[in-house]
Amino acid sequence: MKTAGIKTTPRPICAHCGKQYGRRDVTTEAARWHGRADEPPPYAGDKIVTSYRYHGQSATHYTVNQERFEAGMHSAFRTLWDGKTWITPYKPFCTLRCALDYAREAFRTFERRRAIPETAAEAEERKLKW
Repeated sequence: MKTAGIKTTPRPICAHCGKQYGRRDVTTEAARWHGRADEPPPYAGDKIVTSYRYHGQSATHYTVNQERFEAGMHSAFRTLWDGKTWITPYKPFCTLRCALDYAREAFRTFERRRAIPETAAEAEERKLKW
């Protein structure tokens, strides 16, 4: 998708497996207009339009949230992203499985280090600290 020179933040990288993860934190905007179907009003904001869905022309007038729309209006929805925010539920991991694997690996490493017999000098130094 072209971003027209807008700097975007890369996807985060999992601390355990190194895979990119996350999905864009997007909002949806409705566009309504009179005229030709292939000439929607241009987007004037500072976000990136990631998708555009045309929904057709209304046959009758209708009201949505106390806003009246005339018969014959075209409608479409734009999905917008600011180029920076990502939805990352298990940050800094891509999935809960990666988080659990990371924790189990850290625990095993700790257990291995604890199992290494210490020298007499290290034991004496540990006693002096306490």
